[in-house]
Amino acid sequence: KANWYWLGDQLLQRETSLLTDWRYPLGNWQLKSALTLRSQDNALNNELDLMQAEFQFGAGYGTPSYSLQAALVVATDSAARADYQARDTLGLNLNGQYLLDLTSSLYCNLMVRDYQFQAEFPAENAFAAGQTRDEQMTQISFGYGRTLQSWLTLYAQVSYIGYQSN
Repeated sequence: KANWYWLGDQLLQRETSLLTDWRYPLGNWQLKSALTLRSQDNALNNELDLMQAEFQFGAGYGTPSYSLQAALVVATDSAARADYQARDTLGLNLNGQYLLDLTSSLYCNLMVRDYQFQAEFPAENAFAAGQTRDEQMTQISFGYGRTLQSWLTLYAQVSYIGYQSN
């Protein structure tokens, strides 16, 4: 997969990723794992260039009326020019969906992340020189989906994102 981001006629960033996944069904259960390798090339600031490896392992349970999924996420970045931008990530994803009828469903998602950055900010940084970042993020969403046509579904969703950083 490749994404290119532009602002007007100026290229800002290129992202390239490779995803491989494995699924193993066990009746109503399914074990899953995924490995993603991602490259981020920022055209304006080489200090934002990163390589990332992410591994997810999880399980899901489903019936005709509901499904539940959980996954553990582990990732690490590599930065050629600026180690203070690279981070190690540990996370958890929890998802659930309940079918109300053939055309509507309720869902909820919880995503928790702990980010440990790999190096201190450089001495030239006016706001955080010598500090190593440590961040936590929590995102929770509740929603309702209604399928109007096979190609059109409307969603109503409420989300909360909490982010803490030193």
